[in-house]
Amino acid sequence: MSSPTSEALTMARQTRDRLLSGTIQTTSALRVCWTICSLLKREKQNDWIRLELEGYLYGFKTVREMEKVLPQYRKSRCLYFDEAGQPILVAQELSFMQDFPLGNPIAELEDSVKDGLTIVGGTAVNFIREKFNIPAFKANISGILVSRIVNAVNNSILDFLNETILELDYANVHFDIFEATRLSVDEELVKISPSTLEKLVTTYGKLSTVGTPLEFSEVAFACRDILQDFTDSIFKPEYLQENEKLPLREQTKNKVYYTLRAGLQGKKGKELELLSSQIDFLLVYFDKLTSYIQKETHPKGFEATREDANRCIIYTYLVIGDILKLTGTSGEYSPKVTIL
Repeated sequence: MSSPTSEALTMARQTRDRLLSGTIQTTSALRVCWTICSLLKREKQNDWIRLELEGYLYGFKTVREMEKVLPQYRKSRCLYFDEAGQPILVAQELSFMQDFPLGNPIAELEDSVKDGLTIVGGTAVNFIREKFNIPAFKANISGILVSRIVNAVNNSILDFLNETILELDYANVHFDIFEATRLSVDEELVKISPSTLEKLVTTYGKLSTVGTPLEFSEVAFACRDILQDFTDSIFKPEYLQENEKLPLREQTKNKVYYTLRAGLQGKKGKELELLSSQIDFLLVYFDKLTSYIQKETHPKGFEATREDANRCIIYTYLVIGDILKLTGTSGEYSPKVTIL
């Protein structure tokens, strides 16, 4: 029987492929994304999916309240018409009314891609009619502009699916593989950063005893401190080139970049190409990890869970292990450095 995580990963991969090939509607893709959030218990963190499905007017008393959360891509240029169907030229001082807020459910927009969308009455039309005595009866958004909104939603879906796949793919590591990585990292840290090792082992050991949202967030905070300690230990000032500033303790990604860049010197051909691509991937992933830890350290609108704490410590071990492999730290890492 598959786990919720593996099921979510399979759904994310399949939906991404179908979205890219144009074989799934935006509304259906959003429903799959919402199911993925349910499987991973992350509905609150991805409320934009519900709003796209149900419409942005859902849960808001007024259009003004809705517009505060309405994405910019949901505001489109429009033409106004009177009751006889004649176009109305909106005066220059009312040009802001041409950016029409579309809070409709995404299904309504998908159905309007071919013929465009016509809004009879409504807040914006009534505002022009009553406030400025302009005989506006309806507003029309062309099919091309509606399709731009649908495409923007598709891009948001792809971002969500790509991030989910990246995260779950890396998390879906067999326990034996993780244990091998953990033992290898512990062994290397004894040589290069005993203080990092002490914090890492202590934090890993706490996973079986913590049980409150505050304690789960403290694990994330400890992982951030561990990454700062680790990057302090592998970075050396001589890795900097001309006019580059010494990175601060919290600038973990910068320290990793400078260290890995120094290690590429002297590499040639396919070895350089392979290492460069590995480093590019690792830096993207490292950036995702630190962003995730930062979010869990200062949660807004949700409480950290045991799963969050587990993920933070597992990812920390894995990313340290990858950095150690790329730096060739089986023993002392000594990149070739050219001082400019």
